[in-house]
Amino acid sequence: MKRSWSIAPLLAAALALQQTKALAQAPRDIAARTMPSVVLLETYDEAGQALSVGSGFFVGANLVATNLHVAQGAHHATAKRIGADRRAQITGYVALDSLADIVLLAVPGLASPPLRLGNSSSVQVGDVVFAVGNPAGLEGTFSQGIISAVRTAGADTLFQLTAPLSPGSSGGPVLNGGGDVIGVAVATSPDGQNLNFAVPVSIVAALLRRVRPPRPLSALPPPQIAQQAQPSDEPGRCGSQRFATVALGDALRGVRAARIFADRSDRRAILARLEAQLVDEIQAEPD
Repeated sequence: MKRSWSIAPLLAAALALQQTKALAQAPRDIAARTMPSVVLLETYDEAGQALSVGSGFFVGANLVATNLHVAQGAHHATAKRIGADRRAQITGYVALDSLADIVLLAVPGLASPPLRLGNSSSVQVGDVVFAVGNPAGLEGTFSQGIISAVRTAGADTLFQLTAPLSPGSSGGPVLNGGGDVIGVAVATSPDGQNLNFAVPVSIVAALLRRVRPPRPLSALPPPQIAQQAQPSDEPGRCGSQRFATVALGDALRGVRAARIFADRSDRRAILARLEAQLVDEIQAEPD
């Protein structure tokens, strides 16, 4: 009796493997395609003094996505493409999710292809990711890691990743192996190794459906100050010039602190211990 063999399953498996390889791109290709659409953001107070440095990326025509805490407290701000010299004025913000710490900025004097937004709901532990931004002002830093955890509480989600983030990385895109944006860099832990966090890019996609005419940056809601922080009149310390927080530093007047990036209990639960430690360090610093 002859045995009949079906090659259909083998062909299907080979096709699936080929498609998977096609979706995954070489890191150098992802970097080359992404860099032209990433920007360095610089914010200033009314007197023209520098406030913060952060990252952002194009999501539409003359539209840049970043973290709210990068732009908060600014009177005006500029954006420039990675590696370029020309800075363009940010005319205001056009959409905002203050709880997720995401804002869309209008930059009519600057244009670049928008990055492709991926499906953040398909992100799983172990996925390869790439973070792009300007840590410590080092423009166009491209780093690789994996999704180490997906933190959820109710309808809220944070991606925990091992790709390095530092002050200045805030607002930069986090990409999957296919080069699609799946998150926005938002926070890192000063207590531990490779404890970095990103907000799902689905927040950005939702904001793109709610774009309105630009409003001035000065109309942004003020940063939320940690309850543990004590007011101070001394510039650069707690109070109006210093905010105890767990969000990426982004160098508010050059000090080691920034802003709380959300007011949801789940995010506070994830990072409350880190926030308390940073507050203790700030208050313990000698005068």
